[in-house]
Amino acid sequence: MSNANGQERYQLWDDFLRAWPTERLLRMTLDEYTQAGSKETFTYWIESKLDKLGSIWGGSAFKFGIYSRDSKESKDNDTTRRYSETHGWLTKLGTTAEEAFGRVRSAVYNIALMAQAGNLEGIDKEDTLGDAYKWKIAFHYQQRTTPCIVNIFIPAALQIFTNLPRSPIATLQRAALQQNHEQLNILEFGDKIWDNWERKKVAIWKLSHGRGFTEAERQGYKQRMIATMEGVTKDKQGPHFTNAPIGTVFYLCHGNSPQRICQFTSDADDLQVGSSWKQRHYRVLREAININPVKNLSKKWAPGGVSTFWHVPEGELVEFEQFILRPYFGIDLAELSAIANTPEYTSAAPRQLEEPEPKFQNNQPPVPGKNIIFYGPPGTGKTYQLHKKQDSYIGPDGKRRFLSVTFHQSYGYEEFMEGLRPVLDDTADGQVRYEIRKGAFLDLCERARREPHHRFAIFIDEINRGNVSKIFGELITLIETDKRDKLDGSLPPFTVQLPYSGIEFSVPANLDIYGSMNTADRSLALVDTALRRRFEFIPVMPNPDLLAGMSVTWQEQEIDLQAMLTAINERIEALYDRDHTIGHGYFMSLGAVPDGEARFKELAVIFRNKILPLLEEYFFEDWQKIQLVLGDNQKSKQDQFIQTGEDPEAALTSLFSNKHTLSAGTLRPRFNQQQDAFENPLAYIGIY
Repeated sequence: MSNANGQERYQLWDDFLRAWPTERLLRMTLDEYTQAGSKETFTYWIESKLDKLGSIWGGSAFKFGIYSRDSKESKDNDTTRRYSETHGWLTKLGTTAEEAFGRVRSAVYNIALMAQAGNLEGIDKEDTLGDAYKWKIAFHYQQRTTPCIVNIFIPAALQIFTNLPRSPIATLQRAALQQNHEQLNILEFGDKIWDNWERKKVAIWKLSHGRGFTEAERQGYKQRMIATMEGVTKDKQGPHFTNAPIGTVFYLCHGNSPQRICQFTSDADDLQVGSSWKQRHYRVLREAININPVKNLSKKWAPGGVSTFWHVPEGELVEFEQFILRPYFGIDLAELSAIANTPEYTSAAPRQLEEPEPKFQNNQPPVPGKNIIFYGPPGTGKTYQLHKKQDSYIGPDGKRRFLSVTFHQSYGYEEFMEGLRPVLDDTADGQVRYEIRKGAFLDLCERARREPHHRFAIFIDEINRGNVSKIFGELITLIETDKRDKLDGSLPPFTVQLPYSGIEFSVPANLDIYGSMNTADRSLALVDTALRRRFEFIPVMPNPDLLAGMSVTWQEQEIDLQAMLTAINERIEALYDRDHTIGHGYFMSLGAVPDGEARFKELAVIFRNKILPLLEEYFFEDWQKIQLVLGDNQKSKQDQFIQTGEDPEAALTSLFSNKHTLSAGTLRPRFNQQQDAFENPLAYIGIY
């Protein structure tokens, strides 16, 4: 869907509405609605011609309510379906094709009207047509300028995007559109939801080694990585187990306790000669981080469900993620799908899977990880340096193997490593329970450990704005390069037990950590001691030379940006220090603006909204020093950004009349910001 040309799709939509305007629906004939072999019927348009605007392929033709038969073979009626020589239709719609079509035509027309009125609940209640079909009709007849329906007709895809299990489609549609924060056009937003579905949909089964096993048997099979069950069971569970292709993913339970996520690596054979029990070998994709019994989940695919081998339906994947995947395995559907769909795991051929790729390129462990912090004053390009580094962590396969976060005062260990999150229980009383969730850094470490022959990185912007002790906790030691897990099969030199999950943790050697630090931030002294020994610090200082040849011309005056920034920073360094100078980055954007009035106006905006407020912060509103930095003490009055207020003697009189005993020295100096100076090119030239 996402590869289709956007303009062509909107043109196709227009073509459909020209061919099938709302007013034509009520006078539509049966042959116009459905006719075998015709490519101009209403049903052919909806299912085939418009498939790039949302597919409803598959399923029975009875989803149309009535359809034209291309076979004249006699078929018997039953309780749900009726046939004539020319048509098939749903029994509930009438005893003849004409009667059935009358109800179908009315339903199509009503759906179109309800879509135009935004009556999604009414569409939900319309039961004449199949769900996907009726919502696709509704999508095309809605008000395109104010859309209320997205072109996704698989409820599970909407459930996963909205995180709303077991909700009516009308509710899912409304909830999905509320998440269109980027204000994408409706087709582009549908592509986003579809891409999310493609990333997260996964086929997974539950396999239980339950009450029929002793604990010793369970542990023995677990150690040998063997899945077993009786081949003859109700609901065809035994045949499903036996016939599931190599590469099928399942999660193993010991009774009510999840143990691991696995993948079949062999066909089924007899557990013992002459036995009805079958066995299959598997590989482990993920061990459980929590093996406490699962409670209050009445699903057949749940550990406590009355089943042995049971598939998790697409429509219940959200609940599976909420109640099993996240709390017991610490991953989400997207990560499970990525693991499950790795090519060497998914072959359905009846053979053993190949051994995984070598752990290291050239059989060598990864080089030690890098810990680097770019530091400097504001506007010097520290964040730009981080973004440049990110390109190094994109492989030829196109995967973005890095993660970016920004520290702030409320950022904590729970977001970075792991923590408890409240979850509403799926019970009648709606109790709140808490589950362990992985943080950004822990998740990335696990990804890096699974691919030791690739390098990964985390980029931390504003690393000094967070409470490092609070965020890193015990990691502050683990991130040291000589404490990393070398991933060569040897034990890591240093591990800790994570406080929530209790798992043993170390930082892999193939993970690099980059940060940016603003030296003008007053919290610098608080974090420098904690980080100095563990990071390499690389200065990124103002570089006026990058502005060489860049000028602003206005009113026959030329402002030399390089000379201006050099003068400002030399004065700041003399009055304060080099850590509070001003970066060249504030002015780099001017190069993209045509010289003349437009560039001059942009310079004025930069000075008014960025440079002056920054100087005010640096010098704690000491306006006399700000005057010196801007050279206002050397300019004529009309060229000054900051002007000294009225004479102290005159100010005393204007404020307190002549009846006071104050001296002029008791008044604080008064300064005024002259707005006209921002529009005066001589004010800028006078700086240097």
